Amino acid sequence: MVRYRIALVGMLAVLAIPLAASAGGWAIASFDEVPGGFQAGVTYDLEYTILQHGVSPVDVGNSQVRILDADGTVSAFDAAAAGETGRYSVSITFPESGTWQWEVTLGDFASQPMGTVEVTPAMNAPGTSGSWLRWLLPLALVLVIGLVAIQVADLARTRRASPPLRAK
Repeated sequence: MVRYRIALVGMLAVLAIPLAASAGGWAIASFDEVPGGFQAGVTYDLEYTILQHGVSPVDVGNSQVRILDADGTVSAFDAAAAGETGRYSVSITFPESGTWQWEVTLGDFASQPMGTVEVTPAMNAPGTSGSWLRWLLPLALVLVIGLVAIQVADLARTRRASPPLRAK
């Protein structure tokens, strides 16, 4: 009976080794600030911290922010260490408007999904409300200056053509 107990304890100890090795193997990324909205074609500089166990800053080596469009195309933006342990900075650009998924890779840890982002068209892209103002306002200014010049020329012409007034 003692042999069976010793064998059972030995088997439990052998099984406990992989469980202990896998414990604590997770980390999370937390952005300092995320813009209230994203526009296509605009580059955003973001900073984030990676925390092991959600508490301790940890350097993971290579980290990226990946964006995935509705067609499944993935774009990856390499992050750079930002000085302090676990701090990273990255510049990302959504190439077009639409719904995007994004995630942060955390080195040897599992990637962290960051959710869904709605990207609006850029304000200076053709077909957006801001683009027609760029050419309409200068055109209106030229039109007004042209009309004033016509009025001045017409006034000068009528003054030359009319006979002078005689005093009685």
